[in-house]
Amino acid sequence: MACLTRIAFLACLFAGLVSVALPGCSHFGKARKAEEIASGQKLFQMHCGGCHNGKPLLVGKQPPVLAGIFRRPSLPSGAPATDAQVRSTIMEGRSGIMPPFGNVLSSHDIRDIIEYLHTLKPSPGPESSDSKAII
Repeated sequence: MACLTRIAFLACLFAGLVSVALPGCSHFGKARKAEEIASGQKLFQMHCGGCHNGKPLLVGKQPPVLAGIFRRPSLPSGAPATDAQVRSTIMEGRSGIMPPFGNVLSSHDIRDIIEYLHTLKPSPGPESSDSKAII
């Protein structure tokens, strides 16, 4: 009977160690990253795409298309093109034109949007000069 208890204990211990180690494996990391990107795409379409899709808006300055935003050295505002800067812009808004989303989106939502933005390739045409200083 004691032997079965030890086997059950060792089986539980092994299962616990495997559950801790597996999320760090590249297969699981890639699956999680894909889920974050898919979530970010949905969130972007819901909260950001209406302004940042390149269609003309009736605002003073046209918001920039964000495709390829992390492939540039700086954002249209001149700030560095970093996750931290984009996170700050999403949370706090920009220039009185882009509203803050810090109270609308969770930190996980913002992380997912940033992961999605990293996947966007630059648009083939030149960026409009009207898209400056929004992000």
